[in-house]
Amino acid sequence: MSCVWKVDSMLVKPIEDGRPDVVVTVKWSCSASADGKTASIKGSMGFEGAGDPFVPYANLTEADVLEWVYARGLNKEQTEAVVAYDLEQMINPPVVDKPLPWA
Repeated sequence: MSCVWKVDSMLVKPIEDGRPDVVVTVKWSCSASADGKTASIKGSMGFEGAGDPFVPYANLTEADVLEWVYARGLNKEQTEAVVAYDLEQMINPPVVDKPLPWA
């Protein structure tokens, strides 16, 4: 099982500390699919300041932004483990709702 990480959107301040389009919030998701089922987790993380070194908005890559999120405290491995567990529970549920035998 492999998680697909994605930056879903980013909120920016038009100008901060004389720099344009400074990212202040990143909305992210982590999802995995198997056997026609998909499990996912979404979240967001706020940032303060323009960062050092500052990277112009037009030069950002999704990989760069995800690295910021991980570096700021999102536990990548733990998040992927939760998604994997949720997906496993969907594929092999420990409890199922069955019709009554007399219906």
